[in-house]
Amino acid sequence: MHNAVAPPQLRVIAPLVRCLHFFAAISEHQERWRINDTLGSSGHALPKLICLIAGMVWWAASALPAAAHPHAWITTTAAVVFNAQGEITALNIAWIFDKDYSHYAIDGLDTDGDGKFSPGELMVLSDENVKALREYDYFVYARVGKAKLPWGMVDDYGMGHSVDERLDLQMVLPFVKPIDPRHADFNFRIYDPTFYIDIEFADKDPVTVIGTPPHGCKVVLLPSPSDQRTKQTRNMLAAKPRDWQPDPGEDFGSMFAQVVRVECSKANS
Repeated sequence: MHNAVAPPQLRVIAPLVRCLHFFAAISEHQERWRINDTLGSSGHALPKLICLIAGMVWWAASALPAAAHPHAWITTTAAVVFNAQGEITALNIAWIFDKDYSHYAIDGLDTDGDGKFSPGELMVLSDENVKALREYDYFVYARVGKAKLPWGMVDDYGMGHSVDERLDLQMVLPFVKPIDPRHADFNFRIYDPTFYIDIEFADKDPVTVIGTPPHGCKVVLLPSPSDQRTKQTRNMLAAKPRDWQPDPGEDFGSMFAQVVRVECSKANS
């Protein structure tokens, strides 16, 4: 779904609107939709995870009052991975999807008919989701200062289906180069830039560590933004019609995203 003339924000937002229009059309024919068959009207491949969520919301919530953003919800946790030298090498991300998305996504995946969803049965969904998220930085935006950090190859991931009928996705996001938090202002946020999906940290153990941070360094989850401007923006988004498209430069999701920082005492800098 590469578009040489569209700015990066459009590559995230435009597929959502095309998905909504597409599902509005096929709902008239009551066709079943599968995650690996998504193509936009322009012929570009669509980001399948978001497209599936968009379709699920359009299909399942068509009888509800019109509302815009958010449409789907993810509960996340994150673990900061340190190597033996005290450098940050990866983030381990775990998502739990809301029940509506989970019910829609697993339709037809119980291939052996045993009423359960094994890792093998969910692998196709895992592959499609991670592949679709790749060009959107997996909705995980890590920085040193204001400089955005690139991700390495993501090949350690999988999905599960819990007893409360929710899907979960785990993925290890490795950095191209290790980061020494004693000499760098490392921070990250997890969010959908369009705020189509609301991603919030879990109440229990939202951020943990794997390995041993350098002496005097700690991982800190900052409070959620809650000023008057964010409240007004959230209310404005909730009042928009379902097929409303945000302005590409707004980056609404960042306004509500919590920041995770690795803070080190100056004595260790």
